[in-house]
This record gives sequence, C-alpha cells and structure tokens, in this order.
Amino acid sequence: MARQRPRPDADAQAGERLLLLFRQGLFDEAETLARDTIAHRPGHGMAWKALGTLLGRRGASGEAVSVLRHAAELLPDDAETLTNLGFLLLEQGWHEEAATHLRRAVTVLPSHAKAWFALGVTLQAQDLRAEAEAEAAYREAIRLQPGNADAHNNLGSLLLTRQDFPRAELACREALRLQPGHADAWYNLGGALLGRMLPVEAETALRESIRLAPHLARGHLNLGTLLHRTQRLAEAAAAYRQALEIQPEYPLARYNLGLIHLNRGEYAPGWSLYEERFRITGPVLTARPPDPTIPTWRGEDPHGATLLVIGEQGFGDHIMHVRFLAELRARGFSRLTLITKAPLIPLFASLAGPDILLDEEAPDPAPCHDFQVCLASLPHLLGIDETNLPRPPYLHATPERLTAWRPLLPASGFRVGLVWKGGTDNSNDAWRSLPSLRALRPLWEVPGVIFMSLQKGAGEEEARSPPADQPLIHLGDRIRDFADSAALVAQLDLVICVDTAIAHLAGALARPCWILMPGFGPHWLWMEERADSPWYPKGLRIFRQKRPNEWEQVVSEVARALAEAVR
Repeated sequence: MARQRPRPDADAQAGERLLLLFRQGLFDEAETLARDTIAHRPGHGMAWKALGTLLGRRGASGEAVSVLRHAAELLPDDAETLTNLGFLLLEQGWHEEAATHLRRAVTVLPSHAKAWFALGVTLQAQDLRAEAEAEAAYREAIRLQPGNADAHNNLGSLLLTRQDFPRAELACREALRLQPGHADAWYNLGGALLGRMLPVEAETALRESIRLAPHLARGHLNLGTLLHRTQRLAEAAAAYRQALEIQPEYPLARYNLGLIHLNRGEYAPGWSLYEERFRITGPVLTARPPDPTIPTWRGEDPHGATLLVIGEQGFGDHIMHVRFLAELRARGFSRLTLITKAPLIPLFASLAGPDILLDEEAPDPAPCHDFQVCLASLPHLLGIDETNLPRPPYLHATPERLTAWRPLLPASGFRVGLVWKGGTDNSNDAWRSLPSLRALRPLWEVPGVIFMSLQKGAGEEEARSPPADQPLIHLGDRIRDFADSAALVAQLDLVICVDTAIAHLAGALARPCWILMPGFGPHWLWMEERADSPWYPKGLRIFRQKRPNEWEQVVSEVARALAEAVR
C-alpha cells in the first residue's frame, strides 16, 4: 500500500497551525493560511484538505469537491479526506463516485464510524441493489458509535423501504431513545407503525414529527395520507392544504387532494388534480411509456384523427375506464388503438370503440397515430360527472366462453363466486384482503348456497384445500384470462369479493356483486360512506368496515344479507 512520504518541517508546522485555527473556530484565518500554503507548496495535502473542508462548510460545494479530489490524490490514505469528499459528492448526487471514496475510507480506517455512516447514506441513495450493503454499513456505524441517533434513524428508514416494519420500528425507537426530539425518526416511526397496521399509534408519531418540524411539507402530507386512508377526509384535506402552503407545487399533495374531491363526487376539481399523477416520481403508471413523437390529445375536435390510448395502473383501473372508448368514437376519431394488459385483451374484444388491442408488454410497435392519450385521463378530457357517466353493461361474456364454462357449474342452488384476496403488489393489500378463507366461515351457515372460488394468485392454495366445514368448488386453476372470469361471473347468482379487479368486472357486466370494503385505504371510486356506486349502479352493494382491519362485523352483515337473498 502506498504511503505518504515524510514532509519537511515547514509542511508540518503549516499543518499544525491549520489544525489549531480549526480548533479555535478561526475559519477565515484558516482559509487564508491554507490558500497561502498551497500557493507556495502545491503538494501540501493537509492544506488542500483544510481548504476543501472550509469551502464545504461555507456551501461552496462545487469548488470544495474539486479541492478535495486533489487532496485525496495527495492523501490517498487519509480517511477523513475521503469521507468529507464522499459527503460532498453525495450532496451533489454523484453517488457512485461518493461510494468509491467512502469504501476506500473504511478500508483504510475500518474504525471510522462517520465513514461507515456516510457510506450507508450513499448506498441507500442509489437503488435497491445496494440496500443490503447499505444496511451493513449502517450497522457497522452503529457498532462503532452506538449513540449515533442519525445512524439508527437511517437504518429504520432503509428497513421501512424494504417493508421490514418490525425492525424499522425498533431502529426508530432506538434513535428516539437517544434523541427524543429527532423529527425524522418520529416521521419514520409513523411509517413503520402504519406498516404494522397500527394507525392510531402511527398518527401520534406523525403528529409529533410535525410538532418538531412544522416547516416540512412531507410531514403534513404523510399525516394527510393517514387521515385520508382512514376516511377522515375533511382532516386529510386540511393536512394536504397545509403541505401546499409550505410547498405550493407539491405534486403528491395536489394529487391526493384530487382523490378526496373524486371520493366526494366533486369531479371537475378532482379530474384536474388527478392529472398530477404524471408529475409524481415513483412507479411508472404505464408498462409501455407514451411515444414522444406523437402529440398528446387534450380534448380538441378529432376531425377524423387516429388515437392511441395507453392503458395505465391495475386491472381494475383498465376495466373501469374502457367504458369511455365508445365516447371517443362518437366524438369523431376514425381509428382507436388500445394498449392494455394481455389477460384483458380477450375480454375487451367485446368493447365498442377500439379497432386494435395491443399487449402493453409486447415489443411490437403501435401503428402510427395522430394523437395519444393515457386511459385514466379520459374522464377529465371528456368532462365526466354523474350526469354523463356511461353506465354498464359495457363488457360482455362471449357465447363460446359461456358454453365452455356452463358444464362446470352446479345446475342448482344459489351460486356464489368468492374472491377473498387481491394481488399482493397492491400497496393496500394487507388492509383490503381477508387474512384467510376462514374469515368467511359465517357465510357457510346460510343454507342453499354453493360457493365457488374465482381466486387467482394469492389464495389459490387455500382454495384447493379449504377447511372441511367450508366446501368450495375451486375454479381458479381453469381461469386463463378475464374473458373466462367474465363467463363465470355472468352465470353466477352473486359475486362476493374484496376490493379488487373482479368487483370492476362484475360491475362492468352489470352482474350482482357485494364488496367487502376495508376501513383503510379504499379506492376513491367507492366514494364516501355509500353502499352503492354511480359507476356500477346495477346490483353492486358495498359492506364497509366500521374500524380498519376488523372483518367480523362486515362478514356478519354479508351473511345476513345472503340469507335474505337466498330466501
């Protein structure tokens, strides 16, 4: 390993003088001495280090980085120089270079807690691939410096992004034990408690974070999100507006405020703010991004133009929004192409409107079009409200699929299809899905009912081997796509499901459907405290939780209603 050569006495004296000025807080004098030393002895590494550190303290990050890079060349084994350089590079978003210098720092001086902490921050700022190394770096920083509240908090933040909520809570609580006024730790603790499905405790933590840091818009946003998801809409709206007072162009706060308007049926402001979704950083809304060479349709007269409609979000969002394609045709578009999810394509063949259906994940390019638009923007562009909302049915099961499924269904009895779990990729799935099929046990006490599982993915294993006292015909293994699901739903007396795509499918077919609605985070479409929906007015009924995550009351209500329906 290369080592620094001994410096002349003058260099050593200058270094000692710089160190003394730093300790005394005489930073102007220190900078003057550092620049003078560099002018006379350009190879004086300590002077470069001191100057770079001073510039960083004063906010001159660009110049500080250049100076510290040179210092690192002269002092390749100085962990403090490498660490300070890493921090500055991190601030400027140069994560890979920062990580390189910080890895060097902990190699040179493995006991340097500050370098391990900085390495953790840098790796966490990169991407998911670096999470394991970031966690290891934080844990080493904590081992070397157990009293570092920031390290415990950052570890909690990292575990929170990995949805390791119990360990995230422990890390945040340790940060708060060390520093009770740590606003970020209260903020992250709120997220961890919410992940553990403890909304009351989460609210307390988020409110404490706001008390300590009322100027941070994100604190008001997250409190608003919690209040919103627990259906306290007036309080949530106030929190979002507080976030917007602090940060007027906060896309997520504007978008969430739009969801509240939609939840209340206030469509004009709701649709406008719903467009903010494109400004929110995070998951891509569409599997196939818009073509930058095609103009976006903004509601102007088509005059016979062609339009590419790009599906977005989940299966249910596709199903609820394709009703507007017929209106596009009526407005005068000569050709419509819909890009959607592969399992929906056979079902959407029954739609009025689109000429071409394309798989969003297929590599084939879409035909040339005059305009393009994202599917969920259509209500905004078409000026939709309850007075002109297209009513179901707008989707239909094909005769061929109906014929194929008919022999597999019981010939008698009250036939009920069940879906008790949604897709696990949904951020609200822990709240909307039932813990198990056993939670529906009271339904089996209703005589004359034959239950069939329409479950795909999560819950299928349970459907194959149901409890002995809950006999169930499992059809999920035979369902290939949504056209099969439609043929099944069309021939059942009733569908009972959680808030997932099958509810939208039954609604679009105008078939009877009862939804077990969570008290936490229901889709805005189901509106506020209603037992029905203007979007699916025929046969749809909503059974709502009184308190989040308490399903017994909901299932009891459904069982009583089922007994009445059978009678």
